[in-house]
Amino acid sequence: MAQQLEPATAIDQTFINEYVPRLDVQPIHETELTAEILDEFLVNVGQYRSIGLSPTYSSGDLSLLAIANKSNVLLVKFYTEKTGRGPPSITVRPCSAKARQLLEENVLFLPHARIVAFDFAPLALLLHKEHRIRLMNGVDIQSCCPVKDRQPFTSIKFAAGESELFPDNINAAFSDMEHSTGQMDVALRAWVSQYIPQLAGMEDRFEKAPKINLTAFTDPVSHHRNSSKSPIT
Repeated sequence: MAQQLEPATAIDQTFINEYVPRLDVQPIHETELTAEILDEFLVNVGQYRSIGLSPTYSSGDLSLLAIANKSNVLLVKFYTEKTGRGPPSITVRPCSAKARQLLEENVLFLPHARIVAFDFAPLALLLHKEHRIRLMNGVDIQSCCPVKDRQPFTSIKFAAGESELFPDNINAAFSDMEHSTGQMDVALRAWVSQYIPQLAGMEDRFEKAPKINLTAFTDPVSHHRNSSKSPIT
């Protein structure tokens, strides 16, 4: 049964005090993904070739994945939402085989693309464990920033240099990764992820960083707990 999709919208970034064109945000259920939608998204990856990811969780399950380039964000939903007399009920279901193949071949396996995210290793493992989705050329943002902690704001501040930031907006967006925080927060988290590698002095750090590669996994990741294989290469 086709999902009732929320309309696409445009939002302003509220993390950094500089002009950035409004971001086009498109929510879509994974069952509605097509190669045409992903091809249109990739047109705007551009010379920086970075694709930002950010998750949303529902009761610990990975319910949504935001995928961002410099001007567009896809919000890929893995859940159905039922409403009734009580509060909405969210059910997270594993990604379909068709959507997995589309996401891997059209986005996450592209040899020229760099996939970036905050706290990437646990996200990559959860993507595979719950949805059987693999990726290559993944880079953990905090690993590229020589700071004392792994708070997203600290890494963004290091990368942004002298640029003015809005710390309250950044900290609020990263403070709660649950579904109830809304679409704007997860869209901006994914957008700033792809934005950081293009800042002055960051390109070389991302090129030299260890890469996260899950292409070797064919079974659920939980089966590899005692294996010598590592997602970091």
